[in-house]
Amino acid sequence: MTLLDSELLLISDWLNIDTPELIWDRVKRFSPYWLENNLITVDMRKERHTAHCDCDYDHEAEVFYSQDEPVILCPHTGFTRKVEPRELRLWRFNGAAFAMLLGNVLECRQPPKELIGGRLWNLGLSPHRLGGITRNIFFSVRMSSETEAIYDTLPKDGIQALLISGSSRICPSDHFKSDLVFCMPDIVSFRDGTPSLNLDVIESRLGGIPKAEAARPTSADHSKYVLQMNKELYEYLKSAYSFYTVGEGRNGGKFAPMTLRYMADKLNCAPTTVRNILLKIEGKKEDRKESEETKSYKRRHNLLTNIEKKAYKDIAVRWEATQSRSGILHFGSTYFPSVGG
Repeated sequence: MTLLDSELLLISDWLNIDTPELIWDRVKRFSPYWLENNLITVDMRKERHTAHCDCDYDHEAEVFYSQDEPVILCPHTGFTRKVEPRELRLWRFNGAAFAMLLGNVLECRQPPKELIGGRLWNLGLSPHRLGGITRNIFFSVRMSSETEAIYDTLPKDGIQALLISGSSRICPSDHFKSDLVFCMPDIVSFRDGTPSLNLDVIESRLGGIPKAEAARPTSADHSKYVLQMNKELYEYLKSAYSFYTVGEGRNGGKFAPMTLRYMADKLNCAPTTVRNILLKIEGKKEDRKESEETKSYKRRHNLLTNIEKKAYKDIAVRWEATQSRSGILHFGSTYFPSVGG
């Protein structure tokens, strides 16, 4: 999973919110790709009167003007900082740009046509068969709530239609089959910074091709666990953040700790497999000539350090966040805006 893939998952969670609005401090953490392609755009209709302070207290400060320049004064440190104009605006996800991106990835035959303002687009016909037939593709930026108008606009038979949801949560319909509704991160992935279509995911859901029997992994083959482990860590952090912000954790409760055994049970593998994934260094194999005592020390020392050298950096970052309440809260405040607290 690339950084852009992880960010697409995050965006899909953001889109669960009705008209999500982002401050610049969050926007600047995204890869440049999203701004360069107008997938995140500034909302010129709204102006902010606070800005995020750069101190260690993670707070907003009121904006005031000094010599016609916007600045903030930190009440904790006493330092002032000039505020950039983009910090005084709210930012939003551009549904029309996402519709255009999906239309290009699917190679649809016509430009997207907006059917419901800011909510639903018809991307047109796919040039290749999906599940054995040509499909009429639709995209809704949010399917987490208020979906009646969306489903009512789709073809009533629903056989040849296919719906893509920007949001990770999807409300079902009585007359539109759930097998024909896909979440955007499930069918779009990035290779070398370019979005591509996961055609196998669509075909396997629609029954266009049989699922191939998976090759039996060797003891050194961890690739089958990496994607699942990344998702399990993501879901763990989301649940833990909810527990500490709106659940029993607010009153001193403690969430189940993340351990090698806990993750191994989730992946249905041995704890040593989880450990080896965490320890794997980019382009480097473990020196078998070292003593077991030395290897054991290195494993303990490197488990949560040297993240930049790790082969699976996303996993290393998320694993480290699971190891403390402060890590969970810091990660959650950044990546789970739709969770209350």
